[in-house]
This record gives sequence, C-alpha cells and structure tokens, in this order.
Amino acid sequence: MADGQQNDSDLVQLIQDKARQLGEGDYFLLLGVPEGTEGQPLRDAYFQLARRVHPDALAKARLGEDLQRKALEVFKGLAEAYAVLSDRRRRIEYLARRSQGQARPMSSQEKVQRDAQAEARIWFNKGTTLLQRRAIAEAEASLRRAVELTPNNGRYAAYLAWAVMSNDQRPLEPRLDEARRWLLMALEKAETDTTGDIWYFQSMWHKFRGEEKEQRNCLNLCLEQNPRHVDALREQRLLSLRSRRRPASPLEQSLRGLWEKLRKGR
Repeated sequence: MADGQQNDSDLVQLIQDKARQLGEGDYFLLLGVPEGTEGQPLRDAYFQLARRVHPDALAKARLGEDLQRKALEVFKGLAEAYAVLSDRRRRIEYLARRSQGQARPMSSQEKVQRDAQAEARIWFNKGTTLLQRRAIAEAEASLRRAVELTPNNGRYAAYLAWAVMSNDQRPLEPRLDEARRWLLMALEKAETDTTGDIWYFQSMWHKFRGEEKEQRNCLNLCLEQNPRHVDALREQRLLSLRSRRRPASPLEQSLRGLWEKLRKGR
C-alpha cells in the first residue's frame, strides 16, 4: 500500500475512533491522555490531535462527505474537551459530574452551544493574531463574530473593545463610545481575570480620553491581577516619565522658591 493510502487509512481510523469516543463523553479518553492529566501534557495531546483533524488539514485528504462531517464534530469535541479540562472551575465541575455518572453525550442544544463556542474560539484566535499584526479593521471584524457567537464571554468583549478603540479608520468619539459599552460588558461578564487584560484595555480607554488619573488607577488594578503584564508595566513607566517632564504648577514653583529661601537662610 502506498504511503498516501496508508496515511488516509490511519486518518479514517482516527476519525472513526474519536467519533465513537466523543459519544461516550469521556474527555480524557477523547484526548488520549491518562485520567488526571493537566498542564503542558494535556495541551500537547490536544494540539497534536487537533492538527490532524483540523478542517484545513483535511481539505487535502480524500475523505467522503460523511467522514468530513464526523471529522468536524471530532474537531469541535476536542476543542471542548481541552477547554473544559484546562479551565480549573470547569474541570472540577466536569469531574464531579463524571464521578456521578453524568459525563454523558451532549444534548442537541448543548451541541449547538458547543459548536458556537468552538467557532467563536477560532474567530477569537484569528482576531488576536490580526491585532498583533496591526491589521486592526480585520481583527475587529473577527472579534465581532466571536462576540456574536458567545455574547456572555467577557474576555472576547474586552478584546473587541480594544480593537474598536484602536481602529483609527473610524472617528474617535464614536469608537470610544462603542468601546466603553464592550468594556462594561467585559467587566460584568468576565469571571476572575488573571491576565489583567480587561483592566489594561480600560486603562487605554482612559488614555485615549486624556484621563491620566483614571488610567493610572486601572493600570494598578491590572498589575494587581497580573504583576508581569508587560504592556501595563510599559504604560506605567511612560506615565512616570511624563510626570517627571511636566512643568511645575505655579503652586509647586512657589513652594520650591520658599524652600530655597528657607534653606539659604540657615
């Protein structure tokens, strides 16, 4: 058998096996890891499988329509399994359900929700990548789609706010008004944010408006959650430099003059 045929055969077997495991609701089995696996080994197992059944990778494989459909279900299931097991709260909830024999196949409604979350995650990852490349308008469009699919995800709303306020192709005030709405949603919907990103984006909103005191307060909140937040630390340094260079106010000048007179009079 040729190598290509062998690879196709292996891929078909993988898809069929994972489709069956998906129906059993065992996330560890689906990801092919021992029970209790977490951290980097869990991440490696997920990405290794996800790369093999990713829609883009399967486009080159000679698979029938039924297998393509199964592969997409498996891809979404892998994303859901990893999202649950890599999140401390969701992992605990899943393990509790599993111990009670409730780790069952999902209902139709749950599958719709899972599919929306998986698609939203793809759009979010695309949007954040585009932000890094400074393709702001395209990033904004991708992040809007992610928020549309999962309107209760505060993190996605926060990144959309950042994309909106950074899009200088639009007038400043309207985009700041819209970004403010997304930031308020992010603060309301987000669970514990250990990254500090939401407060960092809020600080940048105040920077756009020239509100230095409020910006500084938000940067402090960001760094309380994540003391190593690189962007927040940079902005904090810039604020400190700006304060040193700012001309003294008349009151400060008067006090300095008085101090000099007192010092010379000793």
